[in-house]
Amino acid sequence: MAHYQCELIAPHPSVFDLIAIYNGYGPIDYSQTLNKAEGETNAYIRASIACVRAADNNLLRQIILEGLNKAG
Repeated sequence: MAHYQCELIAPHPSVFDLIAIYNGYGPIDYSQTLNKAEGETNAYIRASIACVRAADNNLLRQIILEGLNKAG
């Protein structure tokens, strides 16, 4: 999922919440990520920049994996 989100970083992350829900997970929980800030830039923004500048989805993959929870 990180690969595709990296490719389509412009859409709102809620698009990927729908994919997660369809596959039996709850919406991706980004709350931990939004609190992890270096200076004024949170981890999600840093991950997005890495995707756009270097086609590197490693940080975004980690964010998604940490935020996924099975539904129910």
